[in-house]
Amino acid sequence: MTTRMKALPEGAKLTQEWIAVGGLQVDHRYQRPENELLIRKIVRDFDPDLIGALLASRRDDGTVVLLDGQQRREAVERAWGPAEKVPVLVYHGLTPEHEATIFVGFNTNRTKPKPLDVFRAKLAAADPAAMEIDRIVTARGYTLSASVMPMHVNAVVSIERVYEMAGPGVLNDTLSLLATVAIDEVVLGEMIVAVALLMVRYPRSLGSHRLATVIVAWPQRRWIAEARIKRADVQLRDSSMANAVARLMVEKYNRGLRSPKQRLQWSWPADSHTSTTFWQPAPGEGVDE
Repeated sequence: MTTRMKALPEGAKLTQEWIAVGGLQVDHRYQRPENELLIRKIVRDFDPDLIGALLASRRDDGTVVLLDGQQRREAVERAWGPAEKVPVLVYHGLTPEHEATIFVGFNTNRTKPKPLDVFRAKLAAADPAAMEIDRIVTARGYTLSASVMPMHVNAVVSIERVYEMAGPGVLNDTLSLLATVAIDEVVLGEMIVAVALLMVRYPRSLGSHRLATVIVAWPQRRWIAEARIKRADVQLRDSSMANAVARLMVEKYNRGLRSPKQRLQWSWPADSHTSTTFWQPAPGEGVDE
């Protein structure tokens, strides 16, 4: 039987203090490296009310060592400078071994909320974008939930991506089209993004009725499976699954069309669907061209 170290030794206590971020140290023996992308995101969307309390340990020599909140500490320093104070829950009387034990336990037992749970929290907070998305989804006959029933959708990340990159109009048109072809299935995120990409890329040439006819020929899972095979192609190996689905749809859409004016011209780079260059009309498709 293995004896585990108690997180807190006898006599340890916990206080709450406001401490300048420049005075918070990091013990790299157990702390993870800085996450530059996360830090930049926190700085970009900086909201002091969402920083929350950091967790630290005050050692016998007066040094205050972070146990949780390293990325937030760095973000606050970049945004406001090292003298900016933040709320910190401070342990007293810990050894470095106890600090590491708390770090491991805190990060091992933490459960990250699912995207759908986060979205519901946004609705409760009356977030304008979330509320508009919810109105669009509901108006198109869908229900945002984790259910596997038809006309339910759990692909919140994909829906928010389309809303952010293409706008509410494209999201509405995308869900409207899919509601006519996937009424017996749960709508998959890759399908939502793929259809939205086509609508953005080909605002002039794309025929919604023809696209619906193309999509309904296969169940969604078949589209994903076939796109996965296509994605193995050297030219698409670094692209997203949604990109591969969209390219496959273009191929099926063009089949039987003899006139170049009717055909969709594939001109996309092998890149992620999160790239802003993807969410623009293809050459010759712009409204001012």
